[in-house]
Amino acid sequence: MAIDLLPDEKSIAQTAKEFGVSFRTLRFYESKGLIKPLRIGTSRIYTSDDRVRLKLIATGKRLGFSLAQIHELIGEAAMKSEADESERAAGSSLTELLSKDQIGQQLQIIERQREEIDQSIAELKQILQRDTTSST
Repeated sequence: MAIDLLPDEKSIAQTAKEFGVSFRTLRFYESKGLIKPLRIGTSRIYTSDDRVRLKLIATGKRLGFSLAQIHELIGEAAMKSEADESERAAGSSLTELLSKDQIGQQLQIIERQREEIDQSIAELKQILQRDTTSST
């Protein structure tokens, strides 16, 4: 049975393709309360609200935030939205929801990770250079 979708509604296949994720990922996000697609029988229908949340999730993941942190930010955005409907558009950007402290903390974490990666690269280059030098 085909379901007629409204212009702002998408099927799980369309949504997965749009965001480059699997059906399983969308179902996982749903199980964690990150998105709440409409259900018609066994079909999931994703609205523009779900797609805004998926954009927030993608941005948060790219910035290195955990799903728990993203869930908290989405919850804050929802409360802000309910308090003042005109603020709803602000929920479309994760960076607008983050405090300077949160951004600073995440920046420190990522910089530490980069330093560790740089150290690992330097160590591997030294090992490679030693092996190359000793084999000649």
